[in-house]
Amino acid sequence: MKPLTRADILPLAEYQAIRDDFRRRIIGVKKFRRVSVGPHVTAVFENRETIRFQIQEMLRAEGIAEAEKIDAEIETYNTLLPAPGELSATVFLEYTSDEELRTVMPRLLGIEEHLKFLLPGGRAVPATFEPGRSTEDRTSSVHYCRFPFDAAARAAFTSGGEVFLAIDTDAYRERARLHAEVIRALA
Repeated sequence: MKPLTRADILPLAEYQAIRDDFRRRIIGVKKFRRVSVGPHVTAVFENRETIRFQIQEMLRAEGIAEAEKIDAEIETYNTLLPAPGELSATVFLEYTSDEELRTVMPRLLGIEEHLKFLLPGGRAVPATFEPGRSTEDRTSSVHYCRFPFDAAARAAFTSGGEVFLAIDTDAYRERARLHAEVIRALA
C-alpha cells in the first residue's frame, strides 16, 4: 500500500472545514473494516484512508502545523499500513472499569500470541504484533498487528468459505465470523 505523504494531509484549517463530512465517510469505511471478537476485543483493519484520518485527527488534537512535526506523524502512522500480501489492524482490548483493568488485563498477558484468522481448509494466519506493547505483568489496551498472507491463504480468504477472526487463550476464547462485506473490504 502506498505510504502517505504530506501532499495527502490537509492543513488544519482546511481539515476543520471538511472534518464532519470526512468523519462520516470514515465511519462508513470502518463499518466493514471493524471486527468484534467477543464482547471485549475489536480489531480495526487499516488502509490509507483510516490512517489518513488518524493522522488528521492527531494533528488537529495536538494543533500540529509545523512541517517537520507533520512529517514525523506521517512517518509514525505509515508503519501501520499493510505491506503487500498482508492485513494490518489496530486491536483494542475494551475494558474500562478500574476493577477490570486491575484484574482482567493481567490475565490477558500474551494475548498477542493467540489472535489469528481461521480460513477454509483448516488454514490459520496468526497475527504478528508490534513488540513493546506489553510488560511482564500486564498488556496494553491497544495493540498493532499484521497478518501475513501467502498466496494459498489469500485464495482461502476470498474463496467464499467461512472466515473467522479468533482468540484462544485461557482467559479469553472468542471468535467472530467475518461477513462477506467485510471480507470484500479487506481482500
